[in-house]
Amino acid sequence: MNDAKNANTNKVDRKLYLGNLAPGMSAPVLQELLNNALQRMGVNTDKPGNSIINTWVSPDGHYAFIDFRTPEECTNGFALSNVAIHGQTLKVGRPKAYQQ
Repeated sequence: MNDAKNANTNKVDRKLYLGNLAPGMSAPVLQELLNNALQRMGVNTDKPGNSIINTWVSPDGHYAFIDFRTPEECTNGFALSNVAIHGQTLKVGRPKAYQQ
């Protein structure tokens, strides 16, 4: 039971909310753009590969959730706040289930 709880907690600790997406943004394109932006900013470059491992975009396309490899990389992902993608300035936050 504790393992399941820890797995859920860890997943929430690795997830960020993104708001104010450009219209028509697909999950694969968004994930590639965000990983490229993090690399250009020098964020999460201490390990090889991309730090964002999964992206889900809402059906209306207004917001998304992105999953990182580690909680530390997720916290560093706040560097994406106010980054402009396709003319839209991103809003970044923690999901509602996140607890400090």
